[in-house]
Amino acid sequence: MLEVKTYGNEKNKAIVLIHGYLSSHEHFKFQIEELIKNDFCVYCIDMPGHGLNKEILLSDMGSFAQEMIKTINFLKLENFSLLGHSMGGMLAIEIAVTISNQIDKLICYGTAASGNFENRFETIEESKNRVKNDYPSFKKMAHAKWFYTGEHDKYFNLSFDSGKGISIESALNSLDVMKSFSAKKRISNIKNKTLIIYGDSDKTYGMNDILFLKDNIANSQLCVLPACGHSPHLEKKELFNKILIDFLK
Repeated sequence: MLEVKTYGNEKNKAIVLIHGYLSSHEHFKFQIEELIKNDFCVYCIDMPGHGLNKEILLSDMGSFAQEMIKTINFLKLENFSLLGHSMGGMLAIEIAVTISNQIDKLICYGTAASGNFENRFETIEESKNRVKNDYPSFKKMAHAKWFYTGEHDKYFNLSFDSGKGISIESALNSLDVMKSFSAKKRISNIKNKTLIIYGDSDKTYGMNDILFLKDNIANSQLCVLPACGHSPHLEKKELFNKILIDFLK
């Protein structure tokens, strides 16, 4: 069982939020507030190795998904919506290809169907070397890459602080989990109505990654946000929240 943070009235429509690499549910501060206002119950399940579950290390995305699914089933969630960002978007895709029938709507953004990063700001191996050589500097650099204006974004500190307490072991393990992940041959299993959001200046994923999702998830729609990086939920939070709520409702 993974630890869960629950916000809002549990009688309301459920949505599960999954954050990205070197982050936690604290990254979703503004989405949690907006979802509660719009009568959703928000379940934040931090990924293994992160946030509330930082002591749990698992070796692959399938294992991540199984622990998430166990937790979702323990919570008795049915017909819930699922949102995932970045690595959390990969995890949301892995969950959706497994239990599509339990999910109402899927939202994935700044993500891809595999860890074969052709457009990432650096290779996974380069990131692993940076983590080993100077982890604090790597964390700062990585979070800066997620914003169109880098460290100058007013929510950079919120992003950076959401990843506090994540160990070097988890940072390295999660890079390996992403690198080995691929759902490309299974993504057609996703039958849910799906929203794909992409910042046009994302330095982690490229447009080809996004178009693969759009072309292979049958009931999907794509929204590209201009002058936006890897964290549209912070960089353009009002617009992001409006798109999200409109889609869900």
